[in-house]
Amino acid sequence: MYQGKEATTEQKLGEYKRLLDFQKQKIFGKNYTSEDFRVTNHSQELTLSEHTIIDKTMEHLGNDLAELESKFPAFETYPRTLQMVLLDMQYNMGHNFNSEKWHFFFEGVNKKNVFQMINEVNRYQVGKTRNDWARNTLREIPLINGWFYSPCKYRNK
Repeated sequence: MYQGKEATTEQKLGEYKRLLDFQKQKIFGKNYTSEDFRVTNHSQELTLSEHTIIDKTMEHLGNDLAELESKFPAFETYPRTLQMVLLDMQYNMGHNFNSEKWHFFFEGVNKKNVFQMINEVNRYQVGKTRNDWARNTLREIPLINGWFYSPCKYRNK
């Protein structure tokens, strides 16, 4: 959208090119924040409609849930608190959230070892607040139906 109206193809392509330029520059070592993506001349700023934002979010979440169900066949039987953390991890990491890179976390889920999951949930992609939320949410898993806390061997950090 541009000033409340549908953006032209030229405007959309221009914004896409601007974002690609940021991606190319990242190769040279700069870590970008949302502030870097802001347009200084707000008269040229493009936005998404609320309807598009909701549609894209729901599509993303649907894809994430489908992927989680393929990674964790018993996903629907997991406590809701664990489902929330897994969805958060999948949403934030996408394909990087896999059993190869997150072996010890996946092992904790498969063994129903809450202690192991808490020790392995730290993600560099999100801040301390988000990681604390994940750890605290995992602590809420009810210790029934085989879920337990037990010290375990896990990788040296």
